[in-house]
Amino acid sequence: MIGLLIKLVVCPAVVLLGSILLDGINYTSLYQPTIVGLILAILAHMMEVVILRPGSSVISHLMDFVVASLFIYYSQLFFANVTITIYAAMITAFLLTITEYFQHEWLIRTGRTKKSEED
Repeated sequence: MIGLLIKLVVCPAVVLLGSILLDGINYTSLYQPTIVGLILAILAHMMEVVILRPGSSVISHLMDFVVASLFIYYSQLFFANVTITIYAAMITAFLLTITEYFQHEWLIRTGRTKKSEED
């Protein structure tokens, strides 16, 4: 649960940072990158629950990057007057993947990826 809470803060912050720093991401309002980041946080958490285990971090990071790249790029279809280049989406997704790396390492190291006996 703590992983989700961290993601709910980090993902919107990184998408917002990407929209501020990169010319290829042009959101028209502050709520747009925030919504994209919140949805990415939920998606990343769900992928973590399904994929992340000791020894599976590479595939988990790859999936995080691909899903984030595509979701950020195609988010322009859901908001009026928003333009996003695929390269800017990939750079932002790469930044998200870096944050995910540290979160995954912490989750694996602390044993928070193990399923309970009932699962």
